[in-house]
Amino acid sequence: MGMGRTGNAAYNYLKASRKIIAMDSDPAKVADHQQHGINIFYADAEDQVFWQGLDYGNVQAVILSMNDVEAKVIAAKKLRASGFNGFIVSHSMHNDEARNIIAAGADETYLTMSEAGVGIAEHVKQQCFSSNTGKG
Repeated sequence: MGMGRTGNAAYNYLKASRKIIAMDSDPAKVADHQQHGINIFYADAEDQVFWQGLDYGNVQAVILSMNDVEAKVIAAKKLRASGFNGFIVSHSMHNDEARNIIAAGADETYLTMSEAGVGIAEHVKQQCFSSNTGKG
């Protein structure tokens, strides 16, 4: 849920190995993504009607990548209240937000900037400190 930078990155990473469905609350963004072959539909996590009668079928996991923290909290609560037992993961910018999302029902949250820092450090480690690069 949410097809900004984080949602797009997750979608593109997973699409080769899994059947992925994306959702976003911006109709223009949905239309643009559909024109580019992305399996996406319009949905607003804060819309009560959206959650009524939702069938999860074989959905195993939900990634909450919306910008709005309250939307992620609402989505996690609604997912659990409507019977979704799969894995829910979210990104967050701050620890207090992450705690709220977990309390709402998410299994995990990732602090976006912390994860980015670890990713950058991993690239440095591989390029500069790996035994097979000859550098060190």
